[in-house]
Amino acid sequence: NGDVLPIKEPKHANPGGISSRLTSQIDGVFYYARTKKLTVLENTTDVNHKFTLLRDKIRQHIYTCAPSSDSASVLYAMITADRQFIKDETRLLFSETGTSHLLAVSGLHINILISFIAFFLKRFNVKNVISLLILGTFLIFFSFFTGFMPSVLRAGIMAIVFSFALNFGTRYDSVNILSLAGILILVCNPFILFDASFQLSFLACFGIFVFIKYHNFSRKTRWKI
Repeated sequence: NGDVLPIKEPKHANPGGISSRLTSQIDGVFYYARTKKLTVLENTTDVNHKFTLLRDKIRQHIYTCAPSSDSASVLYAMITADRQFIKDETRLLFSETGTSHLLAVSGLHINILISFIAFFLKRFNVKNVISLLILGTFLIFFSFFTGFMPSVLRAGIMAIVFSFALNFGTRYDSVNILSLAGILILVCNPFILFDASFQLSFLACFGIFVFIKYHNFSRKTRWKI
């Protein structure tokens, strides 16, 4: 016996601070259970649980092969974006050197992985349709593996659309593709709009695309003059 209650803001929350309720909603959690006794009736076998077990196996393998626990925790964070095993001293070093972004799985990781896969697919003359299916399957797997991080979803959707346009010779616009990625993500989880990583990821890409367009336009205009 127990109670299932909706998540509410604590009474003594800091004014202007991070909303714990909104943070839970972003993660898809809207209720919590309160009970004196908990009994596990059966082991879960959903997809997320299987990927959690896979991440645990990878972490154990990395810690076995790495020369030290510090290097193992950093390598594991770079692969899975899970930084909970990194020591505070190591995090501080990355922060002071301005390299904390290396510990977050982002579009850079996606571009490197996709470029690596696309190189071998092209090397073995794999057809366009099959290449898209392989890339799409890999991106879906990687999104599950990293816990559907906003930056990974954004980069994955954009990579699929870019690959489709390049393989079939279709014209595309970077800002439109970015907008499409944002719409698809928000349809699946509207609360993610308030997530800092979602906002920073899309604003950074939007700024880069607009700057490149303006730079190319100004350079062409200058040459005409």
